[in-house]
Amino acid sequence: MIRRRLTAGEIAAAAGTLDANATLTDIVGTVRSVDVGHVIVDTRRGEVRVAITHIVTAKALGPRPGRRGAPHRAVSVEDLEELMTDGWPPHEREWFGRWMLRAAGGYTGRANSALVLGEPGPSTADALATVRRWYDARALPPLIQVPLSPGFSADDDPLVQEATTLGWEALRPVRVMTAASADVAAAARRTSTSSMRTNVSPTLDDAWWSLADDRARTHESDARRVLEGSDKQVFLALTPPVDTDGITSGAAGAPSGAVAHARLALSPGWAGVFALATRPDLATRPDARRQGLARQLLRACADEALRADASSMYLQVAADNAPAIALYESLGFTTHHRYVYLQPN
Repeated sequence: MIRRRLTAGEIAAAAGTLDANATLTDIVGTVRSVDVGHVIVDTRRGEVRVAITHIVTAKALGPRPGRRGAPHRAVSVEDLEELMTDGWPPHEREWFGRWMLRAAGGYTGRANSALVLGEPGPSTADALATVRRWYDARALPPLIQVPLSPGFSADDDPLVQEATTLGWEALRPVRVMTAASADVAAAARRTSTSSMRTNVSPTLDDAWWSLADDRARTHESDARRVLEGSDKQVFLALTPPVDTDGITSGAAGAPSGAVAHARLALSPGWAGVFALATRPDLATRPDARRQGLARQLLRACADEALRADASSMYLQVAADNAPAIALYESLGFTTHHRYVYLQPN
């Protein structure tokens, strides 16, 4: 949203109308380019050229709704996927038609895959060959992320069908789930039983990194760049409570140090939950499972989202991870869409 001053000609033209006293106007749209003197904005009514000297203020807004409904449901698949890319940013991105080629040194498939947001331009065979060359040049395996239209499976998708005939295979699907931040906070507050302390840091500290998985440790430099690469993010970690003497409380053998963590990527109107994990040795302990660590983390994430004026949340989960999906649904998350990865056979 750009607020600019009206020109003398515009003010004169408004004389005798309801807008006669107006001196400012707002322009809402997508910024396409910026040069020394102007900003070019695509709006619903077409392209608008704004002189920088006329701009009073500007602020980023979340993606516009693609359909009616609550913001977390109304956002289009394409806009949400672009938003999630900013929430888990690659080191390098390059557009090929409406395919976004992304690379981050091999850390995670999401940051090292070609995101399909439309047509690439050439034929599918040529596009797949381009993907292969781009990732070969970076010594990375070629991978393509294909968002699926709501209600459709990978078998229904024309690109997946054609790529399959050309020697590519689809990997297991992933669900993208969204919710209203206020609903998540309220549901978690009602049902959370964990008494762990919640530590929130704007930077990636040692307590958070202590629970980094093997993949992140193997790609530590690249992982840290991705984790700290959004415009704004916070790192949340749960630790056991401390009594008045500064001693960790709890029964003998209770865990010490960070026991669970998550990362929250913040953007205008939205908060994305990433890297939610519990300390591996606690996964098999019934006493730890009953603590509801993930539920407490999600409550903390929702509270942080609301503090940042992010009214909507998103996360991603493997479509066959039934326990995690059940947890997210109990907190108000619903499936927005799914996606699959394509890789060469």
